[in-house]
Amino acid sequence: MERATSRPTLTVTNEVATVAKMSDYLRQRLEIEDAPISFEDALGGSTSPRIIASAFLAVLEMVRLGAVVLKQDKRCDTILVKKDPPILKHA
Repeated sequence: MERATSRPTLTVTNEVATVAKMSDYLRQRLEIEDAPISFEDALGGSTSPRIIASAFLAVLEMVRLGAVVLKQDKRCDTILVKKDPPILKHA
C-alpha cells in the first residue's frame, strides 16, 4: 500500500508529452517497483496517441541504453518492462 501511494503520477496538459518527460516518468516508476510492469500500466491508463507514442519511444531509448529489458511471453501478449538496476541509475 505504501508503495502504491509513492508512485509517481504522470501529469500532461494539452497532451504535451515529450520522450524525455516519459523517460523520466518511467525511470521513477521502475525505481519503486520490485516486479516488472506492463507497458499498459506504465502508461497510467492513458489512451492518448501522443502519450502512447512518447512512452513507446522512451522505452525503446531505455532499451537501447540498457536501462530496461522487455519481455513478452507469447505473440500479442502483454509487454513487460523490467529495470536493469546497475544501469538504470546512470542512464
